[in-house]
Amino acid sequence: MLEVRHVEAMRLAARGLYECRVCGRRGQLADAVATFCRGQIVNAVCLLPCARENEIVIGPHENGVEVRLRARKTLVVASSMPSVPLPLRASLQEVG
Repeated sequence: MLEVRHVEAMRLAARGLYECRVCGRRGQLADAVATFCRGQIVNAVCLLPCARENEIVIGPHENGVEVRLRARKTLVVASSMPSVPLPLRASLQEVG
């Protein structure tokens, strides 16, 4: 499966296109942060919104290149808890 994705990524890159490794969106390679190794595309992440909302960390790895994304801001799942029972709501507020 990984080799099939790599072959597809190389075909897209040859046409100036990419597929974002985070959201799966396809677009112009000029609109991405891309990593190449020996002329082959290793990774591509779209600038908007994925690269804007995540910190991209690229570094050497024993098997090649390691690419990690770290969220820049906290994900808020819910701003209030009206349907949560009162004892549970109190314990959640103590933790958070």
